[in-house]
Amino acid sequence: KNPTVKHFQSLLAKKKYRKEQNQTVIEGHRLVIDLLSNPSTSRLIRNIVLDEQQALRHPQYGPRLRKLLVESRDNDITVSIGSPAVVKACTDTVTPQGVLATISLPPPYT
Repeated sequence: KNPTVKHFQSLLAKKKYRKEQNQTVIEGHRLVIDLLSNPSTSRLIRNIVLDEQQALRHPQYGPRLRKLLVESRDNDITVSIGSPAVVKACTDTVTPQGVLATISLPPPYT
């Protein structure tokens, strides 16, 4: 198995692994775009996995997502483009939107 796929699957399936890695998985155009759009939250994103057919060619969100990915190239974000099978393997959603990411969990507010 691909190490990225394995990492996503472990984060989804194991609470202990999420705690150890201090990361979780988010999915969907809106969530990823919202996090990338805000400088204080874009630094939380570690990996993004895209199904190019679904994610970047989406009529409403594709152009905005593409623009934000180009703008965030200097950030420490790994972007991978995968087949629909790879994206499906990285999520537990029945019909994935084609864009998902791992993010660092922010420190709790006190």
